[in-house]
Amino acid sequence: MENEIDPIERTALDDSECSEFYKYGFRNTRMVNLETLTEIDTVLSTNYRLCSKYAHRFTSNWNDTVFVGHDMFVIVDDEDTETYELHIEKFKQENQIIQLPVENPLPEVREYSFHLLPYKNSVILMMSNNYSTHFKMVKYSTTGNVLMSREIEHTSVTHPEPNTDYHHPSLNYNRLTNSQIIFTSHPTFADTMKTVLLNMDNFSLKYHDKTSRGIILDRSERELIGFVSVNGEYEKYLNHFEVEMTNGTHYNFTLRYGMPECSFLLHDSLLYIANYHPISTGAGLHCLDLRTNKLIWSADVIQVNADHSKYSNHVSLSLYKNKLLMEGTEMNGEYLQVFDFKSGERLSAFGITDISGLFKD
Repeated sequence: MENEIDPIERTALDDSECSEFYKYGFRNTRMVNLETLTEIDTVLSTNYRLCSKYAHRFTSNWNDTVFVGHDMFVIVDDEDTETYELHIEKFKQENQIIQLPVENPLPEVREYSFHLLPYKNSVILMMSNNYSTHFKMVKYSTTGNVLMSREIEHTSVTHPEPNTDYHHPSLNYNRLTNSQIIFTSHPTFADTMKTVLLNMDNFSLKYHDKTSRGIILDRSERELIGFVSVNGEYEKYLNHFEVEMTNGTHYNFTLRYGMPECSFLLHDSLLYIANYHPISTGAGLHCLDLRTNKLIWSADVIQVNADHSKYSNHVSLSLYKNKLLMEGTEMNGEYLQVFDFKSGERLSAFGITDISGLFKD
């Protein structure tokens, strides 16, 4: 496959990071020095979460207002004229107004969805509406010119009876890499399993006939190179995970207390796995050696252990030199835990008290 990357082959990518200072969480205003593993009060202009190659893991970056340099791009819904516009407010220059490419099959129910993403020296627009069958993707230059466009089918329509439309949703927006927008089908409810990758540089598409509970990226965080599916026996608190790389290689592993969501990070032959439940507290951290297909360690992760009825939970992984960084954003708190990337030893933790590691196998 074109541009395929061997997940085991060590690359010559630069491992240096842009900042040693890490501001964790969304509510926390303190920073951690990743060299000394100490917390500091000063909020510095450099922030590892924003400038490293892992920045896309911490935020979706989609918004209705974004900046490219000094230029501000804003989605405007003009209810008086019933139009949707893209306003480009330029620094010390005349502003521009661009009419967005919308259709109104039912003008009285105009529920369009617009999202903007800054990418290099351009802005990508993703739009859809209640009655559409495709995502419409448009890339604009900072001068408002359309550089490229693409439609991606997310719903098919059949007509089982006269005057009846039956919609079959098959694709949802999933996440970003450093160069791709990933759309994937729901692992349970979709009629067909597929994943579509949109290259943000040239708007080319790649298709895979599967969906997953997690994805694996290459070391540059640019390309998707692996899918992970799960076959869980929840009554026994066990989950069997199957890894399929896009070059055809397969791996598998089993986790005690397996959870339905996973974040993955691949470094050389080591696949780091943070497993958690998106609506429940807690997380686990493990390391799989792809050369031997063996789980070599499970870390002692400090848990929030919060009582709750409604909850949200998300875990992100990243690397700083020889340190594996695990950031958790839970409804009851935010934390950063730092581990040795070879042994799994916990080196430090911030934003959480030291209590027993519930998910240590």
